[in-house]
Amino acid sequence: MFQVLVKEYKSDMIMSIDELIEFITESDSKEYAIIGNGGGGKSFLANKLLMNFKYSNEQLLNTDDYLLDSKIRKSSLFSNKTAYDKDSYFIPALERDLKMAIMGKKFMKLPNYKNEMFLYQPKDIKIFEGIALPFTESFFKIEKKIFIYTEKELELKMRLKRDNGIRGVPKEKILADFSKRRFQYESNYYKWMDDCDIIIKNMENKFDVLKE
Repeated sequence: MFQVLVKEYKSDMIMSIDELIEFITESDSKEYAIIGNGGGGKSFLANKLLMNFKYSNEQLLNTDDYLLDSKIRKSSLFSNKTAYDKDSYFIPALERDLKMAIMGKKFMKLPNYKNEMFLYQPKDIKIFEGIALPFTESFFKIEKKIFIYTEKELELKMRLKRDNGIRGVPKEKILADFSKRRFQYESNYYKWMDDCDIIIKNMENKFDVLKE
């Protein structure tokens, strides 16, 4: 049982990814914010939305880029903090860029984990993705808020596939950090589900859209 009080949700519609994208976009919203647990499918869903609108990564704002430098997060002050903690991010910069994006302004995004920098070039539809979004005031003003999550076992599988297979993070580090990260998600972050318009349980090859 999670340690925070959230509404009870139950299975409503099980969909393929194509059906899910159609369901999400049928409201003609102009802004989408995607949050949820790490390895839960946020980036996957964001990229599917980009493809649907025929956009490129220049039209995506990902909050991973606003994590503080790893040297800072490895200090004793951050010993009990993970990506689910507001203090782990450069929130003033994220807040500024969210406001710029919503206003339709161009700006240079912060470097990503590969130290690559890209120009944010706004289009009619704005797509934001990442754990840090609910730590900002702008998140609550975004038209369509989406929470996508996985059960614990699937999260670990997806995290190993992405962080070890793609990003090259040592498997031992992923396993060592996993329990603490999952605990903080379940005890502190899961509550943001109640603030979202669409709630999706990612079951890897299909998606369950939940309702109260």
